[in-house]
Amino acid sequence: MRKDRKITVAERQMVYLLRCALWEQQPDAQQLGDAPDWQAIMVAAGRHTVHGLVAQQVKKLAEQTDNEPLMRAAMKVLMKTSHDNRHVNAILADLTRVMREGGYHTVLLKGQGVARYYPQPELRCPGDIDYYTGEKTDKIAERLQENIPDIFYHLSGNEAKHKNGTLRGVEIELHRRATNMSIMPTAIEIHEWTEEMLRSDDQRTAIIGGCEVTVPTAIFDAIYVFHHFYRHFLRDGIGLRHICDWLRTLYANRDEIDTTELERLLREFEMLEAWQLFGLMAVRHLGMPQEAMPLYDGRRTRAADLLMRELVKDSNFGFEKHEKLMKFMPKYTLSHKWHSMKHYTRLYWVRSRLFGRQGRLLLNGYYRSGIKKLFKKPPSI
Repeated sequence: MRKDRKITVAERQMVYLLRCALWEQQPDAQQLGDAPDWQAIMVAAGRHTVHGLVAQQVKKLAEQTDNEPLMRAAMKVLMKTSHDNRHVNAILADLTRVMREGGYHTVLLKGQGVARYYPQPELRCPGDIDYYTGEKTDKIAERLQENIPDIFYHLSGNEAKHKNGTLRGVEIELHRRATNMSIMPTAIEIHEWTEEMLRSDDQRTAIIGGCEVTVPTAIFDAIYVFHHFYRHFLRDGIGLRHICDWLRTLYANRDEIDTTELERLLREFEMLEAWQLFGLMAVRHLGMPQEAMPLYDGRRTRAADLLMRELVKDSNFGFEKHEKLMKFMPKYTLSHKWHSMKHYTRLYWVRSRLFGRQGRLLLNGYYRSGIKKLFKKPPSI
C-alpha cells in the first residue's frame, strides 16, 4: 500500500494561518520561516475553500512588514469573498421572503446559517443555499418560480433528496429530506431524527442579509454539520472549510449544547468514535480549545495525525482528486478497472484504519459492487 503523502511546507503554513483566523490569534511571521511562498499558500487555501480566512491573516503579516504588493493581493481576495457573501445573502433574503409570504415553514441548513458563528462571517467563502422544505418542496419551488422568474431548476444532484436550482449564479437546494438514506449503517435513525427536529417548533431565528431566517437548534447544527462532512469524507473527500464550520458551530454554541444528549445521539447513530477522532485532530492541528470540544478523547493521536494528512490532501468534496484520477485513467477496460481499483482500495483502506467498521463496510461494498458488475450479463440486442 502506498505511503501517506506528507503535508507540504505551504500546506502547513496555510493551516497555521487558518488556525489564527479561526480563533482570532495574531499571526507570527516567524512561524512561517524565511521567504514564504505566498502563492502556494493561497493555492492551498483555495483548494480547501478557506482563502478568505487565510487572506485576512496574510494581510496582517503584510501590514507588519509594509509589503504593499502582498497587501493588495490579500485585499483583492478579501473584497471578492465579502462581495460573494453579500450576493448570496441577498438571494437568501429574497427566497426567504417569498416563501414566508406564501406561508411556508422552511429551515436554513448549513452554509450561511453557520457562517454567523465565525468572528467575521463575511470572510467565510460561501457556497450553496440549502433549505429544508419537506413534503411541500414542489409547491415551494413553484411559488419561487412564479415570484422570482430568473430561478432555473435543473436535474443535477439527488432529485429524490432535494430539488436543485440556480439563481443569479448561486446554487439552491430545496431539501425534501435533510439526509441521504444510503452509506451510513444508521441512515434510517439519522433520517427520522432530522425529520423530527426540522418539523418541530423548537427552532431559532437569525438575521442574515437583513432578513429574519429560521435556523435549527444548537444540537441539531452540531450533529448535522458533522454528519454531512463525515459522510462525504468517507466516500470521497472534503475541504477544511467543512471542519471549520463544525468547529465554529461547537465553539459558538458551547454553552447551549447538552453533552449528555449529544453523547446519547452519537452512540445511537454510531458516530461517537468518529466524532472523537475528528475532535482530537481539531485540537491537535486546528487549535480548537480542548475545553470547547464536547466529548473530547485524547487517546488516538496517531490516527488523528493520519486523519489530518488525509484532510489536507483532499479538497473540495474530492473533486480535484477525482479529476486527477480520471486524467491518468487508462483507456483500455481492464487497465481502467485495475487503476480504479487501486485508487479506491487505498481510499477505503485508510478509512477502515481510521473508522473501523464504517470503513470496512465501504471497502467490502466496493468489492461486492465491482464483482457484480464484472459478472453482469450484457444487455441483449
